Amino acid sequence: MSFSFERDDDSVTAGIRRIAIAQIDGALEESRASDVELGEVVHRLRRRCKKLRGLLRLIEPSFKGFSDENRTFRDAAARLSVARDAAVMVQTFDALVKFDEKHDEPVIEGDLHNRLRAELAGRQGAHVSDAAAAAMLEQFRAIMEAARGRVGGWRLRAKGFDALEPGLRETYQRLRRQLKAALDDPTAERCHEWRKETKYHWHHVNLLAAGAPEVLKGRRQLLNELGELLGDHHNLAVLGDLLAHDTVLIGQGDLGPVRALAAERQDKLVGKALDLGLQLTAEKPRALSARFARYWALMERA
Repeated sequence: MSFSFERDDDSVTAGIRRIAIAQIDGALEESRASDVELGEVVHRLRRRCKKLRGLLRLIEPSFKGFSDENRTFRDAAARLSVARDAAVMVQTFDALVKFDEKHDEPVIEGDLHNRLRAELAGRQGAHVSDAAAAAMLEQFRAIMEAARGRVGGWRLRAKGFDALEPGLRETYQRLRRQLKAALDDPTAERCHEWRKETKYHWHHVNLLAAGAPEVLKGRRQLLNELGELLGDHHNLAVLGDLLAHDTVLIGQGDLGPVRALAAERQDKLVGKALDLGLQLTAEKPRALSARFARYWALMERA
């Protein structure tokens, strides 16, 4: 497990550095993959940055450099988004069509389907020339290589699990607060914030899984599923906004039924997400962090 603490780590600080270097090196290697489509490369690089930010969230209370390093990886990922967003909209549209096909009277059919999909598909890579893509990836590599050079200087203010417990607990507390906000009113914005904290907690469980891998396997899988549900919900919100305001898409036909279909799909997704989220956050924050402290002790004894 490269994205996990290991018993062989000399210290928490050593583990943090090892994990960060592994993710940065993985990103540098993937950025040079000439046989992979640009959108997929960008997807992989953004995923690496999210893992790094999850790692930083875990040590935030113990790490003075959190703000600067978190900003580094956030901005590095943001610079790549233009090469990924259009592809996500095509995937979201295709998933909506499959959902539509389950209805007795589908609304995305024939010419309307063809026109909408062609317009969305035509935007993939439309804003990124080969030269621009090469420059974008070169800039990304420069940022990551500079960050790699700083990792050896990362220092924590606490030792052992004490360096991790506050970040684990505080992130889980935020996750529970965002779930409560979504329960009160599941707007796209609230669900998106809830997803962010879900992803961070998922990363934390992955990082701390070595002490109880079998016990935590189910939690890891369910947190990933919850993140996917909320990610699909967010993507539908973005697609719905495009269908409501993008003049080119509006010109393809009557989109009212398509927007209503997207909203229906969002309702179903958020219903599943809320049920799952309540189960995953039933434990109080201090009880959860105490449980993970025991798992950490098991890893050290193994």
